[in-house]
Amino acid sequence: NMSQLITDLINYSRINFVGKEYKKTDLNFLLKKTINDLKDTITEKKASVTVSIDSTPQLNLIPYQIQQLFTNLISNSIKYTKKDIVPEIKIETQQSSVDEIVEIHGNPEIKYIKINVIDNGIGFEKEYSDRIFQPFYRLHNKNEYSGNGLGLTLVKKIVANHSGFIKASSAPNAGTTMSVYIPM
Repeated sequence: NMSQLITDLINYSRINFVGKEYKKTDLNFLLKKTINDLKDTITEKKASVTVSIDSTPQLNLIPYQIQQLFTNLISNSIKYTKKDIVPEIKIETQQSSVDEIVEIHGNPEIKYIKINVIDNGIGFEKEYSDRIFQPFYRLHNKNEYSGNGLGLTLVKKIVANHSGFIKASSAPNAGTTMSVYIPM
């Protein structure tokens, strides 16, 4: 636990303080790289990861941060699964509607790409959909699920570094959808 905490704190510091080098980047490439890096975990849990990304234009991103974002979201989807259920994760993109952008307090004059990471996991009550992004906030005790409560904090910071937004939608035993909005 202490080793993981130190690693997560280093990652958080890196995201906050290391130079932010934006590059035109292909999301498909970053996702393939992330899934390859998580191959052992995916195989061990017999997880199914389906990627359905339309041909999106290359986005101006900080590649290592977006890869960290995908790593954290996919890892959480695998970790928070129902007992004896194969984790199923779907990653898809779509254009956001103006109404959606207004609802999340974004600028309706900017086009955003919406990246959904959808799973069939344990889910959670709607009342926690904002709290889960707070540092060290955990919905479950460490005996049930490992971790230290920094994974989604890192994700939220990465999204903020890209002038984007993140929204969690879930219900107990009905899985979770993490929607990431990044300017195009």
